[in-house]
Amino acid sequence: MTDLYLGKHVLVDMWNCEASLDDVDFIKDIMTGAAEDAGATICEVSSHKFEPQGVSAMVIIAESHFSAHTWPEHNFVALDFFTCGKVIDIETAIGNACRALMPSEVKTRFERRGEGLPGM
Repeated sequence: MTDLYLGKHVLVDMWNCEASLDDVDFIKDIMTGAAEDAGATICEVSSHKFEPQGVSAMVIIAESHFSAHTWPEHNFVALDFFTCGKVIDIETAIGNACRALMPSEVKTRFERRGEGLPGM
């Protein structure tokens, strides 16, 4: 594996969250705050409340996107942190989301996007 890649994509699964996973404003605020605290440039924020339950929130950043998708009926949330370049502090974003959502279990996966492109 090389250190030359276009962006990093961190996938975070959280189980047994103590916070409300069905409050669209709360989830949107978590993701917006995570982007701000990570040093990202926010372009747009969008969210949707599903019926009977569940929330999706997307923060489009100049460096790519942060997103959250919740399944309150399973007490589960999936977060994506995708950034181009290496200046955004994803670890801070993840830490802030963990403190707000209070999961009992967290699984994190890291992918390098664009690795192996010609010229990389």
